[in-house]
Amino acid sequence: MNLRQLFLLFFSINMVLPLCAQIKLSGTVSEWYGGAPGQSPKKRALAGVTVAAGVNLNYNSGQSGTDRVSGKVAAKTSTDSSGNYTFNLPAGSYTVLYWKAGYTPQTEFSVKAPGTRSVEISADKSMQGMHRNLSFQ
Repeated sequence: MNLRQLFLLFFSINMVLPLCAQIKLSGTVSEWYGGAPGQSPKKRALAGVTVAAGVNLNYNSGQSGTDRVSGKVAAKTSTDSSGNYTFNLPAGSYTVLYWKAGYTPQTEFSVKAPGTRSVEISADKSMQGMHRNLSFQ
């Protein structure tokens, strides 16, 4: 390998590696609960929330109880017992969906990675059989 080829190889590797680098997008999901006349509601971590990140994800609430997410999911996880989640993604802008059975789903658009999010979702008191299952298409 001559000096010119070696230089081109070195230059190519240094241009491609940053494009493949994975960075962190993390956050916490919680809910407000309690509260009554004279008492303030309290916030607690919410475990078991499905968190999905992707480019141009679309969420559709299913009338039959199954909600659907379409689009290319880049990463998917569930919150831990402290309501925390972490993704390793390429730097960029993502749509992030927060979903848990019995809760009102929430979608955030143009979420920048790297970054940290703090989101609250609430129990769906008017569920009418909705938000029982989630499918990805």
